Amino acid sequence: MSVMASRANEQAFQQDIINQMIEGGWKLGDPAKYNRELALYPSDSLDYVQTTQSQAWEKYKKLYSSNPEQAFIDKLAAQLGKADP
Repeated sequence: MSVMASRANEQAFQQDIINQMIEGGWKLGDPAKYNRELALYPSDSLDYVQTTQSQAWEKYKKLYSSNPEQAFIDKLAAQLGKADP
């Protein structure tokens, strides 16, 4: 098999995996919104917590009134960083 055919097969395989994940409910990320330094999508993280934890988010906004979104992302990244030895 040529290198080009191998790459084409790999791309088709990757796209098939992506399609199956989307069909299963996964959300396709926008690479422009991905923060490589933090290794997460800040807007998706905020959307999730604001939607699923609305009462807790309201309390959080009162604790960090100047910029609750950034405070949350900073704390989330710090906690995730602790999990990586």
